[in-house]
Amino acid sequence: APSPMAAHRWAADHLTTELGSVKVVDLDVRAVEAALARLAGKPHKLSKASLVKVRSTLRQALAWAERRRMIGHNAAANAELPTKATEGRTLHALSPA
Repeated sequence: APSPMAAHRWAADHLTTELGSVKVVDLDVRAVEAALARLAGKPHKLSKASLVKVRSTLRQALAWAERRRMIGHNAAANAELPTKATEGRTLHALSPA
């Protein structure tokens, strides 16, 4: 498994691609949810677990800025994951022989 720092860096790369042109003070829940929806679709097709990691990274970064009064609210805190996010691979239990 990747280190926590590597996972945050991976998530930050996706966030920069999707939200890099938006100023942090202008970021709202709709913009975060739209970015997550784009990441769930083609060409990225991130799984639900990956989207949770991306949202968590953004939420943590914005919480840091909010504590320092750099922003008024954390737009990622209330952002919901897209319903089209996949659960990842389907696992099947082995049946007894």
